[in-house]
Amino acid sequence: GAGTKKSSNPQVHVNNKFAALSRQDQDDRKPTMSSIMNRKGVTPSPSLEKDRAFAALKEVMLDSGRSGVSSSGGAGGGGRAAGSGGSGPPSRESSRLRYGGGSLSGSNVSTSSSTGMQPGGSVSSQPSPVPTPAVAAVQIAPLMSEEEGERKTKTIIMEWLDNNNIQETVQTVQDTFVGVPNLVLFLRSALNLVLDHRKVIARPRTGHLMAVLVQENILPHQELIKEFAFVVEMGDDYKVDIPHVWKYIGELLGPVIAQEVFSFADLRSTADQVRPSKGFATALAEIIRILIKDKGPGWIRTQWESSRVQMKDFVPEEDVDKFIKENNLGFIMGEGEVQGVADASLTPVMVEEKILSFLYKDNDKVLDHIGDWLNANVGEKTKENDFIKALTRAVIKASLKGDKFSSSKLLKNEKLIKKFVDNDEGRELACLYSIQNLLVNELVQAPSVLLETFQTLYENGTISRDAFLRWKDPRQDEHICDVEHAGKGVALASLQSFFVSLSEQDDTDDETPS
Repeated sequence: GAGTKKSSNPQVHVNNKFAALSRQDQDDRKPTMSSIMNRKGVTPSPSLEKDRAFAALKEVMLDSGRSGVSSSGGAGGGGRAAGSGGSGPPSRESSRLRYGGGSLSGSNVSTSSSTGMQPGGSVSSQPSPVPTPAVAAVQIAPLMSEEEGERKTKTIIMEWLDNNNIQETVQTVQDTFVGVPNLVLFLRSALNLVLDHRKVIARPRTGHLMAVLVQENILPHQELIKEFAFVVEMGDDYKVDIPHVWKYIGELLGPVIAQEVFSFADLRSTADQVRPSKGFATALAEIIRILIKDKGPGWIRTQWESSRVQMKDFVPEEDVDKFIKENNLGFIMGEGEVQGVADASLTPVMVEEKILSFLYKDNDKVLDHIGDWLNANVGEKTKENDFIKALTRAVIKASLKGDKFSSSKLLKNEKLIKKFVDNDEGRELACLYSIQNLLVNELVQAPSVLLETFQTLYENGTISRDAFLRWKDPRQDEHICDVEHAGKGVALASLQSFFVSLSEQDDTDDETPS
């Protein structure tokens, strides 16, 4: 304020004028500086200058406080109470609310704490602590009524089942159900809504949505376990009205495990109140059926072992052997393989996308997991040219990142092509035409990418020399479709050095004595 004098003591800090008001009464109760100095045996010391500086500063602050604040806000009474007469600064009430009640009291803004004054009257050499800044009030979203939550949940879930737009649905959930209590209401309402829904996709889609909400840190993982645990606990009661409830519970849980939001250990936790039971065994069989289709037997076995679960954790011990045999689950225990049955619903595009999703995981067991998945879900169709093309496209795409080509990734993943092409020239040609169409026509990659791909496949024995020469032969064009014919000339122009190298090697082989 006006007239404020600059203190000679740099360690004296005044943080607000309310602290000065609070200090007034306390200082009135302290012995005066003159009475202290007049005591017998006490002689003036250098600290006297500091004491005088403090006294002058205190007077300035008292004058400033009187000019800015009503006299009713003195120390000792804790400042202006809510609802008392007069109007104090707007920050007083909000500050009290932010700190959880109680006004600024004399003990909190005492002279010693604000100025470093010690009980004996000397000035501390330590700097004054800086007051903690006020924290903004936390806005807590109001809890929806159950009726409102169910109504909004139904709207969101029905839209999700119709449009399958995960980004839009997640954003709508986040905007509509603010705060964990409301999100739990959404989760509970959604599970109740789809548990016996007539649409087959309702439960897998809802399970997928819940998994994404957890992955996006919107829905707490533990809340998902709790709500599923409640549904599982009530399973036998639901069965009275929903005969296939345990299968439906499996349909909900399968996608959550497939997306690695739940482990098999989490699954065991959801079943704590009922396991082992025949009902939950039905749910487990459905979960594993879904996982075989989505992730493959190898992935299931890896997850099962890492979770350290046992079949008797879910199935009554006396029924374990029968359960494993009836559901062809010996592979989980390392006994046998899944009998591959081609899934008629799988298109080449779907196979390509699935293989690519595995390859993007890029872990040590990924090739084994892909092989297991293909054997279990594609079966004998792995020998067809359409499958070879899908497999090849996935391997090449996984080796590309924008315009950059990773030869190391191709070297690692081309083993898949080699395994399923299996030295069959027809499948080898399907592989080469697939590469030509992808790199030249679709992705329009630099010629060097096509050249390096062909060289890698040849040098590692994935594709035979005869297959490359047959692919180059114009007479082969009579047996291919228009899509495979497109871009052939451009590809050949990019591969001149490659075929010159093959010819030179052929000449060398002819000259070698037998």
